[in-house]
Parts: sequence; structure tokens; C-alpha cells
Amino acid sequence: MFSCNVNAKTLLDETVAELGLYEELPRASLRAALNEAIGRLYIEVVREEAEIPCSPIDGVIKLSTLSLPADNASLRAEDILRIRKGLCQIQYLPPHRFLLVKSEDGNFYTVRDQSLIFTPTYTAHALHLIYRCRPRSYGERDEGRMLPIPDEYVTLLRAKLRGEAFKLANEDALAAKWLGEYNAILPAFAAYCERVRRPLS
Repeated sequence: MFSCNVNAKTLLDETVAELGLYEELPRASLRAALNEAIGRLYIEVVREEAEIPCSPIDGVIKLSTLSLPADNASLRAEDILRIRKGLCQIQYLPPHRFLLVKSEDGNFYTVRDQSLIFTPTYTAHALHLIYRCRPRSYGERDEGRMLPIPDEYVTLLRAKLRGEAFKLANEDALAAKWLGEYNAILPAFAAYCERVRRPLS
């Protein structure tokens, strides 16, 4: 996951100070816009993958019980890209189904109630979940965390946040200007992510 030398509080404070709006925007609304922007960037552009080993209990893995790095959002069923069992890859088939490829153990995997379930069940069945990373959202008390974006692309988030702030204030022309700036920087960030991305096998 990327990191930089700017935290969310600094970005939010600077955005509010620089906008010069007549009405004060709710901090929670700006924070929500920032969280949505970061989440979308990670799902659609960064597309970082990570892997976590796990062992089912009675054929079930509760996703909420898996220990992810502290800066990661909790794992959702839709974040799982593949499942690895030894050298076998289990491919994801939407919606919430998995197909076992190149294996003779006859397992079928599915997701229900935010749990990964497979049949038949084996006690010592070790799996590795390969999932798409998403940063943990910023709340009121943890705005001091650094932004999960490279330093040279903080301007991307700054433009997006300004655009969303002006949209909230019904300043459509200024919102369009800054969202246009965001869209102009986005291809360069996407190309950067393509260069540094190392998908797990």
C-alpha cells in the first residue's frame, strides 16, 4: 500500500482554507468524499493484491475474523480475487462463487453471509486468499494517518477533494474545473500504478 508525507488532516485543513467558501462545509462530508476517492482509486486504479493464509473450521472461513494489516480495510467477499490451495488456483466467478481449476479434490467454494464455505470439508484444508487491498477509511479520530498515495500524486487527491467540496457548496463551475483537473492527472497515476504493480501469481 502506498504512503506519503501528508496526512488526511493536513489535506482536509488545507482544502477548507484554500476554498474560501462562504458557507462552512461539514467536516464529515469532506472526509466521506476523501474516503470514497481513495477507495475508488484502490479498486479501479491501484489494484494492489495481497495474500493471507487461513484454515477453515468445519468448511467455513469467517472473513471478519481474518487478521489483515492495520492499514487495510476489513475483507469483504467481493475483495477476494482468487483462492490458492498448494499450486492450484481457484478462480473467482461473480456473483460470489468460485470455481476450482486444475484440481481433483472436488471442492466447490462459495460465499454466504460474509463467510467462505466449501464442500466437501476437510479439517486440515489450508488455503491462501488472494485479495484486493483497500485502505482503511479515515474517521474523526484518525485523520493523522498518512494518505495511501505516493507523494507526487497528492495533487490528484487535492483536486478531487476540491471538486467534491465545490460540488457540496453548489459551485458547479468550480467543481467542474477541479474534477477536470483530477481527470487530467488520473491517467498519469494509472500509468504509474501499472509500472509498479506486481500481481501475486
